[in-house]
Amino acid sequence: MVIDYLHRPDHGNRGSVSPSQATIDPKALVVSEHDAKLYTGLSGRTLQRLRLEGRGPHFIRLTNKKVAYRVCDLQAWVAERLVTSTSDATVRGVGGIA
Repeated sequence: MVIDYLHRPDHGNRGSVSPSQATIDPKALVVSEHDAKLYTGLSGRTLQRLRLEGRGPHFIRLTNKKVAYRVCDLQAWVAERLVTSTSDATVRGVGGIA
């Protein structure tokens, strides 16, 4: 498994995890769209829209219907969105105010 899940203390199972609880295996070079959703906390539809608009993380088209993401591209894309205050919180690439 590529995503390392932390157990939720309230249920003790894998359940849903937040992006802060999901980390990508550093040995993995490429991850699935599902794992990219878990890592970023975005929905599949949002990732699809960002790909269409050219505003999301770089991706690899494996087939006509399947895409993957390089781990380094996901990490860079998330790091670009780091802010230090709410006045800096306009989300680049997604739109809106955080």
